[in-house]
Amino acid sequence: MKNLKRYISVILVFATIFIYILPYNKVYGSTVNFTGRTSAQLQTAINNAHNKDTIVLQNNITVTSQITIPENKSITIKDNGTVKTIGRASNYKGVIIEVQNNAELTLKGSGKESLIITGNKISAAEHIIYVEGGKLNLYDGVVFENHEGIPVDYTSSTSAVCISWDGTFTMYGGIIRNNTNYRFGAGVYVADSNSTFKMYGGIIVNNTSLTGTGGDNSSGGGVYANRYTYIYGGKIINNKADEKGKQGYYGYDGFGHIYSDAIVSDYYGIITSIVISGPSTVNVGSTIALNVSVKPSNAVDKSVSWYSSNNNVATVDQNGNVKGIKKGTVTITALANDGSGVKASKTIEVKSVLVSRITISGSNIVNKGDIIVLKAAITPSNANNKNITWSSSNNSIAAIDSVGTSVIVRGIKKGTVTITALAKDGSGVKASKTIEVKSDTIIGEAKYITVDDLINFETGYADSENDPKFKEEYKYTHNPNSLNGVTLDNPMGYVDFRDKWQDIAYNQFSKVGTYTIQYRVQDNPPTAAANSSFANYRYYSAESTIYVHRRPIALYSIAGTTVTDSSFDLDHSISHSTKGIAKWEWQYINSNGIVEKYGASSKADGVNRANSWLNAYKGVQYKLILRVQDIEGEWSEPCIKESGEISRPVADFIFDKNPMIYKTDTQRITDMSFDTNGLALSYNWTVTKGGQTLLKNTAKDISSSLNQTINNLYPNVVGIYDISLKVTNSAGVQSDTVTKAFEVIVHNQAPLVNFDLVSNESPLWNFPKTIGLHTLKYRPTNSFFLEEKTKFYVTVSDPNPENTGFRYDWKLERFDVKNIKDISGSADNTYSSKTQYPFTNSFKGQGMPWGAYRITLNLTDKPPVPPYVSGDAKTATVTKNYYIIPELTLTGGFESSNSEVVVGDTITLKAKTNKETENVICSFANTNYVLSKTNEDGNFAYWDKDITIPDSITESGTYQLQFIGSTKYGGNGSVTREVRDNVPIDIIALKLINFRITSIVNHPHIPFPQTMEMLKMELVPYKAGYYVTFKIDSKGKPDQVYGRVDIGNNGSINQVINLTKVASGGETETWQGRFYTSAYLTPGTVISIKLDCTKGSVTYNYNVKENWDGRSLITEGSALQDGRINLTN
Repeated sequence: MKNLKRYISVILVFATIFIYILPYNKVYGSTVNFTGRTSAQLQTAINNAHNKDTIVLQNNITVTSQITIPENKSITIKDNGTVKTIGRASNYKGVIIEVQNNAELTLKGSGKESLIITGNKISAAEHIIYVEGGKLNLYDGVVFENHEGIPVDYTSSTSAVCISWDGTFTMYGGIIRNNTNYRFGAGVYVADSNSTFKMYGGIIVNNTSLTGTGGDNSSGGGVYANRYTYIYGGKIINNKADEKGKQGYYGYDGFGHIYSDAIVSDYYGIITSIVISGPSTVNVGSTIALNVSVKPSNAVDKSVSWYSSNNNVATVDQNGNVKGIKKGTVTITALANDGSGVKASKTIEVKSVLVSRITISGSNIVNKGDIIVLKAAITPSNANNKNITWSSSNNSIAAIDSVGTSVIVRGIKKGTVTITALAKDGSGVKASKTIEVKSDTIIGEAKYITVDDLINFETGYADSENDPKFKEEYKYTHNPNSLNGVTLDNPMGYVDFRDKWQDIAYNQFSKVGTYTIQYRVQDNPPTAAANSSFANYRYYSAESTIYVHRRPIALYSIAGTTVTDSSFDLDHSISHSTKGIAKWEWQYINSNGIVEKYGASSKADGVNRANSWLNAYKGVQYKLILRVQDIEGEWSEPCIKESGEISRPVADFIFDKNPMIYKTDTQRITDMSFDTNGLALSYNWTVTKGGQTLLKNTAKDISSSLNQTINNLYPNVVGIYDISLKVTNSAGVQSDTVTKAFEVIVHNQAPLVNFDLVSNESPLWNFPKTIGLHTLKYRPTNSFFLEEKTKFYVTVSDPNPENTGFRYDWKLERFDVKNIKDISGSADNTYSSKTQYPFTNSFKGQGMPWGAYRITLNLTDKPPVPPYVSGDAKTATVTKNYYIIPELTLTGGFESSNSEVVVGDTITLKAKTNKETENVICSFANTNYVLSKTNEDGNFAYWDKDITIPDSITESGTYQLQFIGSTKYGGNGSVTREVRDNVPIDIIALKLINFRITSIVNHPHIPFPQTMEMLKMELVPYKAGYYVTFKIDSKGKPDQVYGRVDIGNNGSINQVINLTKVASGGETETWQGRFYTSAYLTPGTVISIKLDCTKGSVTYNYNVKENWDGRSLITEGSALQDGRINLTN
């Protein structure tokens, strides 16, 4: 024993030094969770522990060396709630635990026999516990057992517990059993000096002291009191030794004192066996009863303690009633309370009545910002675990708050979401309901919208002239201080896109006020000279007015069962008597399935109803919900609170731009979060795009960081950005996560383009212009001649300097019409070009026919990809109409039945033209003759006109027939061009005119002259035998004029008279001739005069030309009747 003390002293000195040099920053009386498994590790923990520390064993300890509680240290050792042992190793014979001078060791068990210190029935020369001047405290749950002490010498005893050198052992509970040694005190040996043992409870049982090696009788097998011993309570029973009456307890020389509450008996009946009977299965939530029978029948204490191997599966009370907790297998043990250590166990299977079906009832539609309540019905009704877990497939569309088998579904944004109820009993049974969240985007004629709402503009375009749309723009006029004439409290200022025309249609407005929206669209009139100006706008839409306001805020607090409503609307929180609130809607839901809903007529009315619910349904979990409606008709987000909950803050924010135009706009986020109790907030922002987290930030305003994040994504900046915000108040309560989205777009404005078709002749043509036989008389506006060289003059610019070029797409549509205004329907021909200039040539040279042309240029820019995509390319369209005047062809001629044409002859003028020739005239002898179209074939038109060679031609010779074809194509009624063809014609200018009979001898009763016209009406009476004188004028200076007399008008010429020229001057000569007939002509004989003249080989037959048979005279008598023979007088 002395060597052992020296060894301990060394350890103490080392431990003292070690503890001394450690910093004292640990609180005394702390708990040390010890995870070691060896005595050496436990010793280190003890050395490092502070006074009053409790070491909780997490594992069993194998003792291979002495565990020492050093001087002046107080330590408690206990188990962790499960059975733990500190046991001697097979090769270790020494003391298990020594409590040194002024040290204190307290041993406690958490359950029945849960901390066991055992010698493992290994023969040893030393004690289990050696208290040398220190203190040992033993409590319930601790067992000292199975120590086998071997004889050392006559004066020593290797007892289980030995107290010496002023040591003190106080036993408040616990068990000391089944230990053996030689001579005395197998259980407890109170050795010497001022050692003290006090027993207030616990059991010392079945300990045996054997006969000493010298043959000395043994005594005090349970307790040997060699010094101060006080047995105040507890049991010292059935211990063994040699000396009768001293077997269990022996008080040496009067040092022992036994009090009345203690039981000391060497023949106390203890339990030797236990049998458990009863069911082997139990349902979850149900209870079964187990019973025990013990032997022997004369056992004094037949009570047992019950415990379960796993209270999470089944519990057991001290009457043996087993309650199933969850499905599984468990061991239920009954342990004898008499300290004998006898116990029995029974395996119990816990079965579960699982949920087989869940049915969800409630609406399948919820509006954005509204709530609905769903309820789950559980089948079967006796299912052990009716608890369910609610979930939403997308919390950004619909969020949930559950109470028991009910759930509140709150619409967040438009979409479809699945709400699922899953049984918690492990059955895997679940039910789902599809919920549609409506009214995220306002469609139709919206008047009142909130700063969160998305709107769509509906526009239309139609043009009676079928002109294409050229451009459309929007203008937003903003009054931030008034809402439909009502003054706004807490205005937010102007939006920065106000009061200017722009081609962006904003679908979200970040600031309150009255907005007047104008829309205008420009068509593309083909004749516009400069259609990049809005001066050519044909239509302005009627103005549309919308009113943008903030959503009201539902806000209340609960103190006990009293509700205070503090709801308000920022737009009317100052000037309006109810702070802008018009309606109140309260809902109450509790874990018993109670659902109440109430629409209140006033704030007080709603508060009274909410208070009544809280007072009527006490002691249950609940959720209380308030929504309010502002005077504009908009409902708030619900304010939801539950029993015992600190009011949750509300996270909210708005965007300044949606969409946000990259490189034009910067995004500004305005925080609108608040705490219902006015507590300070901290922020947790998350920015994602396409599922990738881009930014996490805890600042209140993340606008700058957000814009930098967007810029850093170049070139992949476009897309939908999801902004999520969760706020936490200073009490640590978190809000729901609010997620909103805005779109970043790249807005590529359309290029600006114009073109003109201009003449490419050098020098430029002036009109009228003659080219050969062609005369270009008049060129209308936007018209060119088919053979005229032209070019396209194109001007292009682009507002976006990033664009890399242009794509040209020309479409030239030809219409086979006479006038530019007649363009309609489908084109007869279509031509295309992909170059900047379709051609620099005449239409004729390009192989393109005349006609009205609708020329369209689609100019498409080329934005860089990325950040743009191919669909971001913009096209500007310009359409103009031009007329290409056709060329004309003309071939003239004439036809005559005579081989030579003489003045007075009839000829037929002939012309052949292309079909575009509208008119043909022939200019001849100072007269314009209009030819008529007589026929057409596939390519040509044919014209003719009969004319008489006029008398005005007095000279024979070659004359010109000047044919002129003309057209008005492309004009406005004026002739646009002519073509000529000169055809020579040879004319002999020979003619007789003005025949008259000037006198007849002895015919004084007849007036002379008698002209051809008079003779055609009535023949002149004639007395045969008298002279007849006649005259005729000539043109063309004939060589000779002849008169031929046909007496009897029978076609035979009786006389030929060479007329004598009697007058000459100017263009006309006068010829005279005389003849007489026989005086014996039969009365009634008709005399015809035929006239002709000759010039060279040409003869002019007057009678034929005048269509006159020459009948002039008719006989009515004879000169013989007058007695005249000389006919000349």
